[in-house]
Amino acid sequence: MTHTYSISTEGDLFIKNQIKKSLILFIGMCIISLIACIVFMLEKFQTIDGGAIFLCTLFYLFPLSISISVFRKTIKLHQHLIKEVKIEGNIITLTGYKSYGKEVPYYTLNLINYQFKKGTQNLMQKSSNTFKTKNTYILISKEDANQHFYFISSFWKQWNEIQGLFLNDFLESKAG
Repeated sequence: MTHTYSISTEGDLFIKNQIKKSLILFIGMCIISLIACIVFMLEKFQTIDGGAIFLCTLFYLFPLSISISVFRKTIKLHQHLIKEVKIEGNIITLTGYKSYGKEVPYYTLNLINYQFKKGTQNLMQKSSNTFKTKNTYILISKEDANQHFYFISSFWKQWNEIQGLFLNDFLESKAG
């Protein structure tokens, strides 16, 4: 028997707005870094020569590299937030969110190889304030701890049914 579930419309719009905000924040940080670099260069150097330009370039690249690092983590988080689930026995198909130049991710997994639990992991903890929720469940690979998928339960209308299917399939696979 196949069960298909989708995130609520409100949750979907909320997450898409958060994805847009992360892009705006990234662009804003790039612009602020550039302005700070130019102001620094004009304040500190009477003559603009190769050394001044080199120092200002380094001064610009440091905050830019931090912004890029945060932005990459955000993209990775968006692709692991699940917006649609299709459960067919022990095989589940998950659909994540499209994020900046990436295709919509689809994951086909065997539930036996995954552990379902409530809580957060490091990646989500750093971004949990973004989504203002603590009702997060994770599907973690038993073989690769870096492969995990997030379900924000307050955004799913049929969450109790989904959770029951995950837990029942998981318990049956342990018993069998």
